[in-house]
Amino acid sequence: MNLRYSLLVSWALLSGLSGCKQNQNEIDPTSTVVHPTEVGHPTEVGQPQGQATSKTIGPEGGTLASADGKVQLIVPAGALSKATDLTIQPISNHAPNGLGLAYRFSPDGTQFAKPAQLTFQYAKADVSLNDLDGFGVAVQGRDKSWSGMSRVSVDTVSRQITASMPHFSDWSAYEIARLEMITLEGGPAKDSYVDLGASTNLQVDNCLLPPVPLSGKPGSSNEVKIGLDVKDVKWSVVGGDANGKVKSTGVNEEDFEIFYKATYTAPGNYPPSNPVTIVAEVTFKNSPKKVYLLLRILVGKDYFTGNFGGVPFNFTNLAFTRTSTLMHIGGWNENPAQSLNILLNDLNPDKLQRHYAYGKAADTGAWAEFSRSYGGADGWLSANFPCGAKAPKVSGGGVTILQVDEVHGVEYIRGRLTGTFYNLIGPCPAPFNSESIEGEFRIKSLK
Repeated sequence: MNLRYSLLVSWALLSGLSGCKQNQNEIDPTSTVVHPTEVGHPTEVGQPQGQATSKTIGPEGGTLASADGKVQLIVPAGALSKATDLTIQPISNHAPNGLGLAYRFSPDGTQFAKPAQLTFQYAKADVSLNDLDGFGVAVQGRDKSWSGMSRVSVDTVSRQITASMPHFSDWSAYEIARLEMITLEGGPAKDSYVDLGASTNLQVDNCLLPPVPLSGKPGSSNEVKIGLDVKDVKWSVVGGDANGKVKSTGVNEEDFEIFYKATYTAPGNYPPSNPVTIVAEVTFKNSPKKVYLLLRILVGKDYFTGNFGGVPFNFTNLAFTRTSTLMHIGGWNENPAQSLNILLNDLNPDKLQRHYAYGKAADTGAWAEFSRSYGGADGWLSANFPCGAKAPKVSGGGVTILQVDEVHGVEYIRGRLTGTFYNLIGPCPAPFNSESIEGEFRIKSLK
């Protein structure tokens, strides 16, 4: 079973992959591009999706945004002759290469004396090509066909697509091309990884920029395609051989489609960069531009290993969950029956990667419990009360989150812990015991 890639595309040389200067798009993010006015044949009409928003706007002009915050309409002064109730309704999107939802603006057919300004907001994860020339805005006519606006302004930094709107109808942003090309052999995305020392096959499917639907009849003299024929694909691994090796295995043609294939071999040990990044550098026969396709691959299984009181542990069941302020990290084995639970309090969602010192209680700082068995009184705590003490003895050390990452839509954390855990067996007077602990982990989120 193939699974989709984690993809980043740039028409210019990526600053992170080469020594070249930053992409010009990032320096001057706003551009006006011209696209063909016909972008597709008739499609079905979209159906309402979610909440509509309405506002009365008069000759003085005004602004109206969609309920999901992804569309904004600015009506200039003088565009309307009288106060009008305007509505934006998100709808299912059937536009060719449509981006996200489409939007129905009503009253249908409303004409503006001065064009309104329509802006679509997109997320980086929603697009294949975050490029100035990569987007368009289209409107669906009464014949159900889609027509593109001839001039579109694109800001790739704020990720906005803007066009003039002369009248109301169903409108959509769209991508000039979708790049869904690198695939990895394996299972469901959330479980995908390559074993240490193992290999997996990669391929770029039908390696060309797919054309936007035709302008004019197929085969006619005025047929227009927007597409680029591939000249070559070169494969590499970011960071070099320490992160594994990738080798081209040739070009195959199957059912009139061309596949550029390669094999990635993971290193025998956990690599310095994990997930590793595979790069397919695509060059074209009819354009000097380049496209870099990036696929991120996790190497090795998740783990939670270490030693407690000098005895190694290696948990086979792992999980972590978090809210905006609290994270739970857990590892456990059925045989031998043992477990380790960690709570991290007072999270800063914008700065999860830091050291968390142990606190006095389960609701402060880091707190942890190690159990050698599921029964009895064998719970060892990072903070515990000796007999007669008015305050708990708190472990030194703590838990450090070294990396927070997302691969194929699943969040992973990597980190380590150190400390001394305490145990009081039975009622006082009773011995107050201590054992040292150290460990390291990489665990995926349950969500």
